[in-house]
Amino acid sequence: RPEPVSFESLRHEAQDRARKPYMPELGRLPMSLADLDYDEYRAIEYRPKRALWASDGLPFEVEFFHRGYLFPKRVRIFVLQHGQASEVHFSPKMFDYSRSTVQPDRLPEDLGFAGFRLLVALHPMERYSEFVSFLGASYFRARGAGEVFGASARGLSVGMGSPDEEFPFFDAFWIEKPAANAKTITVYASMDSPSLTGVYRFDISPGIETRVDVHADVFARTTLARVGVAPLTSMYFYGLNGPVPPENDRPEVHDSDGLLIAGHSSEWIWRPLWNPKTLSLSTFEIASVNGFGLMQRDRDPCDYNDSGALYQKRPNIWVEPLKPWQGRGVQLLELPSNWEGQDNIGVCWLPPEEALAAGSLALAYRLHFGESAREPANLGKVASTRWSESGGAGARFELDFSPGAGGPDSQVAASAAAAKITTTTGQVGSVWTRPDPSGKYWRLTFEATPQVDQIMDIRVFLQQGGRRFTEVWSFAWPR
Repeated sequence: RPEPVSFESLRHEAQDRARKPYMPELGRLPMSLADLDYDEYRAIEYRPKRALWASDGLPFEVEFFHRGYLFPKRVRIFVLQHGQASEVHFSPKMFDYSRSTVQPDRLPEDLGFAGFRLLVALHPMERYSEFVSFLGASYFRARGAGEVFGASARGLSVGMGSPDEEFPFFDAFWIEKPAANAKTITVYASMDSPSLTGVYRFDISPGIETRVDVHADVFARTTLARVGVAPLTSMYFYGLNGPVPPENDRPEVHDSDGLLIAGHSSEWIWRPLWNPKTLSLSTFEIASVNGFGLMQRDRDPCDYNDSGALYQKRPNIWVEPLKPWQGRGVQLLELPSNWEGQDNIGVCWLPPEEALAAGSLALAYRLHFGESAREPANLGKVASTRWSESGGAGARFELDFSPGAGGPDSQVAASAAAAKITTTTGQVGSVWTRPDPSGKYWRLTFEATPQVDQIMDIRVFLQQGGRRFTEVWSFAWPR
């Protein structure tokens, strides 16, 4: 029977649940589903004709993910229409098991779902295709028109990168049925975990750049600590700034190649990503930001040589606060990885300690998924980063900067540029700035030598006459 539901009612429910002990869901997943591997799980296919609203002529459709493999949790899903919520119930008739070893007649009637995906025709002549999906913990991903899925977002992180990291999860969704001419679809979600509860509202608008407006309220069960806001995850296996693994003919393999941060002081910071030998956790101590994101700047298919993965079409994800964010800065996690199927990159905003001490958080931000996600308009950008070890712990760096609209001259070779380099420790020498052979970029080379057993944070930008005309290149060495 339909029940009235609103964001406010879900908020009160989350706040009430935070006052009670955490109660994990009881019941085990059938072994036939729990033991599935990646290929066996993908063999279970959703029947397109069973998509929600498939025969209603609406701009959006919904398909559901089967439980199994890495997705054991049962997620309740409701349709919300005119403020009334009706639950969508699992049926094996929704899925095609013909390529799978799973026997549908042996599945429990209350199996439920692992998540869902939203479909839309991103172009008038296209068929409906997936552009957003919610699957696993609080993970969700999106893409713009002409792109393939890559980096993901999360609802919240708790202790990112620590051995006891907690993964809050969305345990229920309410999908609002759209109007016939709707350009946006709204999804509500309830969050649960041992240390907190929450309610989220996602207003999702597909297009060349898919936009997701996020509003959320989070409540502490114990003490809010180690919380990361607007967390993003991605994969960086290797690129131009590192060795290519043996027996691999692809020059680069990554969903994102850098972290970009826009500070309130008009300073833009670029940190190239890296697959480290050991866990690396960096914090950019910035009191407030205009935004940050994981970017895929290299769009040349020849740099990937992979007609299947299409890494050059992976979307950027840009986080834009909808109200001013004050806090402790942006945190970047880089994990060692020997497989491109593993997300080893994480980034989030660290809210101020006093906000966490209050026991609740109100969040409002916008996510931009697409190649056209935000970049500095009038500053030169870092076009490439290369380095090589130069003996001991030292390294030789070679950076290429585009001049940008704010550069000294559109003809790089016609003007002089000076490098401004600062470090927290160690020494820098052999600095040389010149045009690259093509005449399209400024090339900067320098050597960096850290002090023994210390990490040197390096910051570099180009200037002319004391005026900065490029973004800031940031790196930590040794890695």
